Amino acid sequence: MIDVTVTAAAALLAAPFPGDEDPMLDLVDHAFDGFGYAVDIPLEVSVGDPKRRLPAKGWSSPSQKDLPGSMAFYMGPELRAMIGGATSVQVWSKGKPIFNAKLANTPGKAELDACVRPPTDPKDTDEE
Repeated sequence: MIDVTVTAAAALLAAPFPGDEDPMLDLVDHAFDGFGYAVDIPLEVSVGDPKRRLPAKGWSSPSQKDLPGSMAFYMGPELRAMIGGATSVQVWSKGKPIFNAKLANTPGKAELDACVRPPTDPKDTDEE
């Protein structure tokens, strides 16, 4: 697991869960409180240049008691290249910025690429 220090929010760069291939970026902030439980949320991600955004499909969890809501998305090759070493991250929804945070100690692209798992064989699942 890879930790990233974030100002004014919490973020976690995580290795993929079993069955997943790409690492994810999970952001926790009150900016995501209104999304509730949702999947396949169309997002765009930038790292300082609002003209250069990449698409991502996010999923969210609502705020609970004292915890803010969260938004997460997988980082495919292009997002890993963009986010690797970044000093900030912005999340956009419906063409508008909804989240902006400074990052510190962000792993580089090579370290993020090292988190990618080989594709799993569909025969090797727990699903029945």
